[in-house]
Amino acid sequence: MREEALTEAAERLDAHGCRATPQRMAIVTALMAQRHAVTAQDLRRFDASLTPWRTELASLRRRFKGTPIAVTEPVFGYAAAAIGLNVLTPQSFQLAIQEGNDPAPQDAQLEQDLLSGNRVRPFAYNRQVVAPITTRLLPIAHAHHVPVAGVYETMPTSHKTRYVD
Repeated sequence: MREEALTEAAERLDAHGCRATPQRMAIVTALMAQRHAVTAQDLRRFDASLTPWRTELASLRRRFKGTPIAVTEPVFGYAAAAIGLNVLTPQSFQLAIQEGNDPAPQDAQLEQDLLSGNRVRPFAYNRQVVAPITTRLLPIAHAHHVPVAGVYETMPTSHKTRYVD
C-alpha cells in the first residue's frame, strides 16, 4: 500500500513537477497517510543506504569544490551545489533552456565564451533536453577540450539500479 501510494504520486510528476504545489501535496499526503508504517529500523536502514552516496559526495567535494563549470540548464543545480561547484552559466540562460525558450543573445554569447575561453571544466550537458543552442555548444566544448559531463533528469534505463554505481 505505501509503495503504491508513493509510486502513484511520483508518476503524476513531470520532469520538473516537484516545484508544482498540487503534486508536492500529493506526495506529502501519501507520506503522511503511511507514516505509521515507517519504523525506526526502516529509518536506520534508509540512512545506512545513503552511506555510499555520502562518501562519494564528500570525495567529490574535496576534489572539486570551487571548480568553475558551465551547464545547459539547472537540472544539475542541486548536485553542483552539494559538491561546491561554481556555476558560471547565467541563471537566465539556464531557465530559458529549461522552459524551451531561446536564451537572450548576450547569455548565449557568454555561454559560448565560457567554453571557447576554457574558463570552465566541465560542461554539464543535459542529454535529455536538447535545444538548437545547446547542440551548437557541444562542438565548441569539444574543440576547446572542455570535458562534457552528461547529466540527466531521470535515470536512463541503460544505467545500473543506483546513481552511485
